[in-house]
Formats: sequence, structure tokens, C-alpha cells
Amino acid sequence: MKYAGMHNQVFNQVVITVPGTGATKTVLQPQGGQAGDLTAQEVADIIKRRAATRVISNRAALECANFILDHKGGDSAGEALGGIQWNGHAIYHKTRNKPTVAQGCSVFFCDPGTGYAKIVAVANHIGARPETYRLDWVASDFKQDGWKAGRSITL
Repeated sequence: MKYAGMHNQVFNQVVITVPGTGATKTVLQPQGGQAGDLTAQEVADIIKRRAATRVISNRAALECANFILDHKGGDSAGEALGGIQWNGHAIYHKTRNKPTVAQGCSVFFCDPGTGYAKIVAVANHIGARPETYRLDWVASDFKQDGWKAGRSITL
């Protein structure tokens, strides 16, 4: 599958005024870049940014990104999680816990029928038998019961 996004995107710090309060805050706004199919490193960078409360090693994120880009897609491709779906599409996952479990990466994604992957969650694999994950980030449109950032799930 492919992953669409912005190449060479730069984030600028911008001070904005909160409407109605007059208070100000600093936010990051994307500037520039080119739309297109992303490289494995660009997808790995997205995965790492979504785990904002911890550090995912580049090695682990890159392996997960390559798995997504090498995935055949479609709902009948291998390694689907039984019964877990996004808008009727099977959810797949890849975990890489190297160099350390604390810096590991688990990514959950699907093929929404476009040939482009959709990442629905980023987590850390924290236990085996049963398989347990601590969720770092969950897409706002992924409505699986119990899947919320900061929570643990067992598959």
C-alpha cells in the first residue's frame, strides 16, 4: 500500500489569540510541502509524532512504516486482527520492540479501499499472553470500544 501526505513539511511556531478570551497560545502550523506518496522515513516520522508522550526509536518506527508500505492491502490480506475494523475494513498491526521495549512501536492500520493506508492507532506492546498494548494515539474516527489514548487494550 501507499501512504499519502506532505513531503518536506515544515512546522512553524505561531502565536495565536484565543477567540473570546484574548489569551494567547503558541501552536505549530504546517507550512509548505508537496502532496504525494510518502517514503518509509516520512511515515516513520508521522508514527513517532503521534506518540507524543514517549520516544519511539527510529529503527522501530521505520520497520513499522516499511511493513505498512509493503502490505498488500485489501481486507483479505494476511495478519488482520480478528473482528476489529474501521468502517468495515480489517485492521492490521505490526509491532517492533527494538532496541528496547520502552522505545518500541506498534501500529494499527487498514486499507480503506483506496490503496492508501490509514493509521488508526499507535501504541507500545507491553505484554504477551494475552497481547497487551498501551495506546499512545487513536484516530478520532476510530470508534473501537475501549480504544482511547492513554489506555491499555488486550487482544
